[in-house]
Order: sequence, then structure tokens, then C-alpha cells
Amino acid sequence: MNSSRTADDALPIVAVLYDGGGAAGPTEIVSAAKGQCRVLFVCDYAAAGPRRQRRLIEAAGPTLDVTGARPDSVAEQLCDAGAEGLVTFSEARLTEAARIAELAGLTFHSRDVMRRCTDKEAQRDALAAAGLDHVRYQTVDEADELSIALDKVGLPAVIKPVTGVGSRNTTQVNTLAEGHRALLAIRESGWAGPVIVEELLVGDRSSAGPDWGDYVSVESLVCDDEIRPVCVTGKFPLAKPFRESGVVIPSTLAPADAARAVDLAVAAVRALGVRHGVTHTELKLTAEGPRVIEVNARVGGYVPELLYRSTGFDLIRAALLLALGELPEVPPLVFRTVEFEYFLQPPVEAAELVDLAGIRQARAIEGVHRVDRQLDPGDRIDWRDGTRSHVLIAHGSVASHADATRVCQAIRETIRPRYA
Repeated sequence: MNSSRTADDALPIVAVLYDGGGAAGPTEIVSAAKGQCRVLFVCDYAAAGPRRQRRLIEAAGPTLDVTGARPDSVAEQLCDAGAEGLVTFSEARLTEAARIAELAGLTFHSRDVMRRCTDKEAQRDALAAAGLDHVRYQTVDEADELSIALDKVGLPAVIKPVTGVGSRNTTQVNTLAEGHRALLAIRESGWAGPVIVEELLVGDRSSAGPDWGDYVSVESLVCDDEIRPVCVTGKFPLAKPFRESGVVIPSTLAPADAARAVDLAVAAVRALGVRHGVTHTELKLTAEGPRVIEVNARVGGYVPELLYRSTGFDLIRAALLLALGELPEVPPLVFRTVEFEYFLQPPVEAAELVDLAGIRQARAIEGVHRVDRQLDPGDRIDWRDGTRSHVLIAHGSVASHADATRVCQAIRETIRPRYA
């Protein structure tokens, strides 16, 4: 056995409950772990993400197949494997990861924290109790409760499932009739649980600028009582109703506005009792200042790649170290470039992608280094899928935010989708 192999074997094992998603793929996770820990991918291949990426995952590193296994069985297998940490980069696996970590005696979010971070009503309750935000809200189980909820919250309002990710089934309603139609659409999509009716936060683009979204996210590292903000992530304007159309690093906020956003995000993370891991806090930029949209107890989608390309700071590496109880230093970040991921979203009325031309030409646009097709001709489209309804993702690197705006305009003019 050679010396490098011996050194690698001495590194602690971090189990990654893997479920795909935009935060990090298998090769990125293994690369981030180099010299710090060994990665053990924990996969339920009954789920679409791991099943689709199985060959890639197993080529990247050791894998534990837990298809169909109960949390106590998974916990026992992690103990047998010698895992010293557990992390997931998937919103869908957070609650499961909390349960497994508890059974295995590994550091992770507690189940109470997990409820406050994944249940939108519990989160609003905690933020209100801390005096941080007072968004009017009311949960609804049955259609006959909708009128009372809208009377309390006011119109216009936002309706969405109490748990969910990526703006799935999230829509604005301006009348009671629209509210009933929105609730019916949510039920028809398969969501049978409660929905939350919230006050509509009215955005103000003066902080970010007219070409950019009226919301941002703040990425932070948390270990016990210490919260270390990493960066403020900017956004492209939302596609109707609330579908994300892209991410940009750094944000366009002025230093004073960025500081206000960071202060609110840190206070929100503390109010929810988060004491471990990476957080992704989304904030609405309003005329009165930033307001909390939601706090996510995970790495934000697409953020790590952009942050690493621009500054060299590795957010995935930080998440792996936090899983081992180590709080990484966050140096003053120097943003060498403006990095973006632009999502081409179809119109709300689109039901099918008929054709998609111009991708080769879009890849040749200066500043674009990759274009990933997300849908193929013949694929169905449903706006209720939220951000995931996008047709493609363009990855770019430019010198300025003005350049990013110009490049994305060129992409829109070059790509020629046809919908039915």
C-alpha cells in the first residue's frame, strides 16, 4: 500500500445522502473533499435523481445502496462504515437526513430545527416570535377556509404548499375566485396537504437595479453559536408567476444594502435555531428594506459553482467540513469575474416543447461557456413545476454585470423555442 493511499485512509468519512439537484454533482463533491475527508455516497436508487446518475455516482466514489431501507437500518450501516459526518445537498432529503443523523449519533440539524426550516408555517411562526418579520399568513386545508384566510392576509396574496422547493405550485392570486382556481390546480398536481396563504411582498428593484431581480439570497456557515456570512447572491428577474430565471455572483447590491441583507439573514437563521451547516436565506428587496422569503438549511442551488469560479471559495468543501464539526474561515472575498447561470423559462401557457433551435449558436456567444438543454422536443411543460420548468441553463463568465445582461439578451435572441 503506497503512502498516499495510507494518508487517504486516515481521513474521516463524510456520508453524503445524495439525491441530485443543482448544488453539487458527485464529481464536484469528491473534488471538494480532496485532502479533507473521504466521501461515502448514500443512495436510494428508487429516487429519480440517484437512479439517473447511478453510473456517475459509482464512478466518483464509494457508494452505499440503501434502496428501500428504513432510517434505523441506514444509521446502522453508516456506523458500520465508520462515518463521522453526514450532509445532504437536497431539500427533499433534509428531514430524512436529520432522522438518520439522530439515530447514528452524527451532528446535523435537529428535528425541531428541520421542521422550522421545511414547514413554511412553522418558519413564519418562529420569525414572528423573534420579532423579525410579520408577514401575514394563514394555512388552509379545505377550500371553504380560503375566504377567511384571504380576509386575514389581504389581496393580492401568494398561495403555495406548506412544504416544497423551487417555487413549485406557487402562484399569486388577486381575487377569491383566483384563489379557488389556484388551490384546485395545486390539488390536481398531486399535493394533498395544507397550503399557506401569505401576504404578497412587493419588490423594489431600485436596490438591485432595473435589469435584475427584486430578491437576493445570503449564504452562511453555521457552527454552534457562530454564523459566518459568505456572500450575497443576486438573481435575474422572476418569470411569472414565481419561477427563478437565474443566479449571479456577486450581487449588484451596494455595500450598505448588502450589509442590511446579511444582518437580516443572520438574525433569521438564529431565530430558527440553526446551529449546523450551510444556510441559504432568500430575501425580498422592498421599499422598506429586505424581508424574509424563506430560510433553507442547505446549500443553495447553483451557488457553489458560481462562487468558486468567481472567488475560489469552495462552499461544498465548507459543507463537508461543517459535517465534521469544523467551521471554515471565510476570508475577504475578491470577485474576479461576474458569474451567472441563466434559465430560459417558457411562457406560463406553454404545455409542450415542440422544437428548440439555436443552441449551437448560443454556445458560441462570447461569455457563454456552456449551455445545458433541460427539455427535449415532445416533453410536457407545466408552470406548476416552478423553477424546474426551464428549457435550458446557460453558464457564463463575464467582466461586469452589464456584460451579463448583454449576454443573456443575446441568448434570448439566439435561442428559438417553439411551444404548443
